[in-house]
Amino acid sequence: MRREVVRTRLRALPDEPLVRELRSDDLPQDSVDLLLDELGDPHRLRTRQEATRHALCDHVLRKNLYFTPYGQPEANVSRAVMADRAAALFTWAVVPLAHDKRYLSDLRELLHRMLRDPSVTAGNWLHKAIVAPAGGQVPDLPPALWQQIVSDALQRTTGPSAVVPPVAAGAAAPSPRPAPEAGPERPDLTARLTELLNNNPGCLLGVLGGLVAVLVGIVVLVV
Repeated sequence: MRREVVRTRLRALPDEPLVRELRSDDLPQDSVDLLLDELGDPHRLRTRQEATRHALCDHVLRKNLYFTPYGQPEANVSRAVMADRAAALFTWAVVPLAHDKRYLSDLRELLHRMLRDPSVTAGNWLHKAIVAPAGGQVPDLPPALWQQIVSDALQRTTGPSAVVPPVAAGAAAPSPRPAPEAGPERPDLTARLTELLNNNPGCLLGVLGGLVAVLVGIVVLVV
């Protein structure tokens, strides 16, 4: 009953005092959740002023609110529910401003950390925030972030290099194979991504979106 009373009072307030309250550092997690639930209301998202959108996005990134302020799950909330809620917050509070250069460094750090995190919770977050967000809308991230996602995912799934076994004592060394005829040099993945980025950004996003879906799926299966 108390939560419903608080929800009713919050609905009557404009965005600005809610964001100011959210940015105070002495709120319990339950109060933070109530504020975020109200700030994520679809009507508020459509009518929110630009300055308030930036203040909210900045706070979400600085305080790691896409999980909890200190990365610890609540006692009565499962990690799966926490990941779902955090991914939803990332989708409506951060993704719409992802092309703003002032957030590029924070987003690089966030995505790198999530892709290198072997936990199931991080895998669930990646799936719900990047691969299959609620509503089916793939996040509109800058090409530089998609490149980083692919690079981190490839490093995450690449195994150790193959080791050539030593030749047993007394065994004849294998005869060298003739060198193959020289052909046109094939560009590596980074060069190809850069070429796509410069010449056809739309094609790059399509290719990276499909590749990320496969790679993050592999990450989730592995962990």
